[in-house]
Amino acid sequence: MKYLDCIELLKLALQLLKSGQRDQVPLSKLPEVQTLVMRCLKRSENLPMVQAKCNDLLMGISVAQANQSVVYLPQSMRDVLVQGIQSCLSDICDAAWAYYSVRDVEVTDQTMPLLRTVVYYHFNKRE
Repeated sequence: MKYLDCIELLKLALQLLKSGQRDQVPLSKLPEVQTLVMRCLKRSENLPMVQAKCNDLLMGISVAQANQSVVYLPQSMRDVLVQGIQSCLSDICDAAWAYYSVRDVEVTDQTMPLLRTVVYYHFNKRE
Protein backbone atom coordinates (compact mmCIF):
# COMPACT_ATOMS: atom_id res chain seq x y z
CA MET A 1 0.00 0.00 0.00
CA LYS A 2 3.01 2.31 0.21
CA TYR A 3 2.65 3.11 -3.49
CA LEU A 4 -0.93 4.19 -2.96
CA ASP A 5 0.12 6.19 0.10
CA CYS A 6 2.74 8.04 -1.95
CA ILE A 7 0.22 8.71 -4.71
CA GLU A 8 -2.20 10.15 -2.18
CA LEU A 9 0.50 12.35 -0.62
CA LEU A 10 1.62 13.75 -3.99
CA LYS A 11 -1.95 14.38 -5.13
CA LEU A 12 -2.50 16.39 -1.96
CA ALA A 13 0.69 18.36 -2.71
CA LEU A 14 -0.64 19.14 -6.20
CA GLN A 15 -3.90 20.35 -4.68
CA LEU A 16 -2.03 22.65 -2.32
CA LEU A 17 -0.09 24.08 -5.26
CA LYS A 18 -3.40 24.54 -7.09
CA SER A 19 -2.24 22.56 -10.10
CA GLY A 20 -4.32 23.31 -13.17
CA GLN A 21 -5.71 26.52 -11.69
CA ARG A 22 -4.81 30.14 -12.20
CA ASP A 23 -5.01 31.06 -8.51
CA GLN A 24 -1.94 32.26 -6.68
CA VAL A 25 -0.34 30.07 -4.03
CA PRO A 26 0.74 31.76 -0.79
CA LEU A 27 4.23 30.92 0.44
CA SER A 28 2.62 29.85 3.71
CA LYS A 29 1.44 26.65 1.94
CA LEU A 30 4.99 25.50 1.20
CA PRO A 31 5.67 23.91 4.61
CA GLU A 32 2.64 21.66 4.05
CA VAL A 33 3.87 20.72 0.58
CA GLN A 34 7.33 20.09 2.03
CA THR A 35 5.88 17.74 4.67
CA LEU A 36 3.96 15.77 2.04
CA VAL A 37 7.04 15.40 -0.17
CA MET A 38 9.15 14.34 2.84
CA ARG A 39 6.60 11.66 3.75
CA CYS A 40 6.68 10.39 0.17
CA LEU A 41 10.48 10.35 0.29
CA LYS A 42 10.44 8.18 3.41
CA ARG A 43 7.92 5.73 1.93
CA SER A 44 9.72 5.31 -1.39
CA GLU A 45 12.98 3.80 -0.14
CA ASN A 46 13.08 1.17 -2.90
CA LEU A 47 12.65 3.73 -5.71
CA PRO A 48 15.96 5.63 -6.03
CA MET A 49 14.78 7.81 -8.93
CA VAL A 50 11.74 8.95 -6.96
CA GLN A 51 13.96 9.66 -3.96
CA ALA A 52 16.29 11.77 -6.10
CA LYS A 53 13.35 13.73 -7.51
CA CYS A 54 11.87 14.21 -4.04
CA ASN A 55 15.22 15.54 -2.79
CA ASP A 56 15.32 17.97 -5.73
CA LEU A 57 11.79 19.09 -4.87
CA LEU A 58 12.73 19.63 -1.24
CA MET A 59 15.69 21.78 -2.28
CA GLY A 60 13.44 23.81 -4.58
CA ILE A 61 10.91 24.30 -1.81
CA SER A 62 13.60 25.46 0.61
CA VAL A 63 14.87 27.98 -1.96
CA ALA A 64 11.34 29.32 -2.44
CA GLN A 65 10.80 29.55 1.33
CA ALA A 66 14.03 31.52 1.73
CA ASN A 67 12.60 34.38 -0.34
CA GLN A 68 10.85 36.42 2.34
CA SER A 69 10.23 39.44 0.10
CA VAL A 70 7.19 37.92 -1.65
CA VAL A 71 3.86 36.74 -0.29
CA TYR A 72 2.89 34.48 -3.18
CA LEU A 73 4.87 31.81 -4.97
CA PRO A 74 6.02 33.07 -8.39
CA GLN A 75 4.25 31.34 -11.27
CA SER A 76 7.49 29.99 -12.75
CA MET A 77 8.49 28.41 -9.42
CA ARG A 78 5.03 26.96 -8.97
CA ASP A 79 5.19 25.43 -12.45
CA VAL A 80 8.58 23.85 -11.69
CA LEU A 81 7.30 22.37 -8.42
CA VAL A 82 4.13 21.04 -10.08
CA GLN A 83 6.17 19.43 -12.88
CA GLY A 84 8.51 17.85 -10.34
CA ILE A 85 5.64 16.42 -8.32
CA GLN A 86 3.96 15.12 -11.48
CA SER A 87 7.22 13.47 -12.52
CA CYS A 88 7.48 11.74 -9.12
CA LEU A 89 3.85 10.73 -9.37
CA SER A 90 4.44 9.24 -12.81
CA ASP A 91 7.39 7.17 -11.57
CA ILE A 92 5.45 5.93 -8.56
CA CYS A 93 2.48 5.04 -10.75
CA ASP A 94 4.80 3.01 -13.00
CA ALA A 95 6.10 1.10 -9.98
CA ALA A 96 2.56 0.65 -8.66
CA TRP A 97 1.40 -0.67 -12.04
CA ALA A 98 4.19 -3.24 -12.07
CA TYR A 99 3.51 -4.21 -8.44
CA TYR A 100 -0.28 -4.45 -8.62
CA SER A 101 -0.27 -6.18 -12.01
CA VAL A 102 0.91 -9.37 -10.30
CA ARG A 103 -0.69 -8.88 -6.86
CA ASP A 104 -4.21 -8.41 -5.61
CA VAL A 105 -5.25 -5.18 -4.00
CA GLU A 106 -8.33 -4.64 -1.92
CA VAL A 107 -10.61 -2.30 -3.83
CA THR A 108 -12.35 0.09 -1.46
CA ASP A 109 -13.83 3.55 -1.71
CA GLN A 110 -10.48 4.87 -0.48
CA THR A 111 -8.24 2.94 -2.91
CA MET A 112 -10.41 3.29 -6.03
CA PRO A 113 -9.41 6.90 -6.92
CA LEU A 114 -5.75 6.08 -6.29
CA LEU A 115 -5.90 3.02 -8.54
CA ARG A 116 -7.55 5.16 -11.21
CA THR A 117 -4.57 7.51 -10.98
CA VAL A 118 -2.21 4.56 -11.53
CA VAL A 119 -4.17 3.48 -14.62
CA TYR A 120 -4.37 7.07 -15.91
CA TYR A 121 -0.61 7.61 -15.70
CA HIS A 122 0.14 4.18 -17.15
CA PHE A 123 -1.98 4.65 -20.26
CA ASN A 124 -1.09 8.32 -20.78
CA LYS A 125 2.61 7.42 -20.80
CA ARG A 126 2.08 4.84 -23.54
CA GLU A 127 0.52 7.34 -25.96
